[in-house]
Amino acid sequence: MKNFVYKSGFLLLVCFLGACSSKSDFSISSPDGQITAKMTFDKKTGVLNYTVQSREHEIITASPVGLSTSIGDFTGGMKLKKYAQKTIDETYTLPQGKVSTYRNNANELTVVLKKEGKEVDVIFRVYNDGIAFRYEIPGVGEIEISGENSAIQLAGENFTYWGQNHPNRYGYESALGPIDGEQMSNPVLAHIQDHNHYVLMGQAATNGTYIQPHFQRTGSKFQYSFPLDQE
Repeated sequence: MKNFVYKSGFLLLVCFLGACSSKSDFSISSPDGQITAKMTFDKKTGVLNYTVQSREHEIITASPVGLSTSIGDFTGGMKLKKYAQKTIDETYTLPQGKVSTYRNNANELTVVLKKEGKEVDVIFRVYNDGIAFRYEIPGVGEIEISGENSAIQLAGENFTYWGQNHPNRYGYESALGPIDGEQMSNPVLAHIQDHNHYVLMGQAATNGTYIQPHFQRTGSKFQYSFPLDQE
């Protein structure tokens, strides 16, 4: 049995551009080399997708990233401007928990995309136990985000999901699955039976400046969706 944690917000390492191809590929591995993610930018459609392998098994097939905002639609029609990579290795402390000092170690890749004079940075990280990504939009002032194109397309044919169908009574304890609804609350634990992998899908750093999304599920594709009362 192997565990894989999908963290929702980051990636780095071997990176290359196909100068004569209609697509640009970026490959990145975790510090221990067990997890590999590949980002593919399609120059014709201007869409960025990612895939993930864990211990040589494909866990996430081609899945899109992108945002719809008040300053531009960053879900397609974009241009690849540049990319940068680095290693994250730092420590931080918490006043509570089993230990006081924690290590944050990952490889990171920032892909800068541009559309109609506006930019969006998609920042990926690969850890030894999963991946995460987040978005950054340079500039000043307020921006309204009306939707996400972010999705997780799980690989395989046989799955079991644990969590809560959506909507539910947040704050009230209830059984956490198995579930099979088309709308699921965040987070969701998926068992990919074909590879005996567990994938925890969620979102981090949800606070007063952003919404708590739920998942819209179509087969094994999990689309990040805004709350039903805010759509």
